[in-house]
Amino acid sequence: MEYLLSVKTEEYQIDIFFAQTWTDSRLRFNSTMKILTLNSNMVGLIWIPDTIFRNSKTAEAHWITTPNQLLRIWNDGKILYTLRLTINAECQLQLHNFPMDEHSCPLIFSSSQNLLTLEYTCIAIRHVLLSMEMEIT
Repeated sequence: MEYLLSVKTEEYQIDIFFAQTWTDSRLRFNSTMKILTLNSNMVGLIWIPDTIFRNSKTAEAHWITTPNQLLRIWNDGKILYTLRLTINAECQLQLHNFPMDEHSCPLIFSSSQNLLTLEYTCIAIRHVLLSMEMEIT
């Protein structure tokens, strides 16, 4: 995971593998195989949470050289779906104590699903890079 913060535009860019898991009892199966790994062509055939990044300015999925997606289904109906994304999101900076400021730049996500309760859990970011386009006037 890569994270780039721009002081000039007050936004950050993050390159992540966004993983979602849920259970769909309709997809349970009986087999000696415990897990089915499916290609990206199957993604459109099952229900997937419509997760949105509320503070994103842009978001792009990676499709080179093939779609950067993974879909696994366990025999009990548990699903793992991962997608590689690059997201540009806003981050309001308070530079009152510059250069000793500390900032927290959240990635705010939710779902517009009205009939379901979705619980999101975040895994820690590994490293942060600071943009060199800083200007002080």
